[in-house]
Amino acid sequence: MPRRQTALWIVSILVYAFLYIPLIIVVVFSFNDSKLGSSGKCVLVSQKCMLK
Repeated sequence: MPRRQTALWIVSILVYAFLYIPLIIVVVFSFNDSKLGSSGKCVLVSQKCMLK
């Protein structure tokens, strides 16, 4: 493989990693069983409910 084509592959992989790794992290942390997260039951009801 020519040097320019190899560099293009490396840059492409880094760009895709930069775009998709944060998405994967969000998906993984959205399914955790932590008590610190919001239950989502009353986010739209009132601000008092969100501060529980």
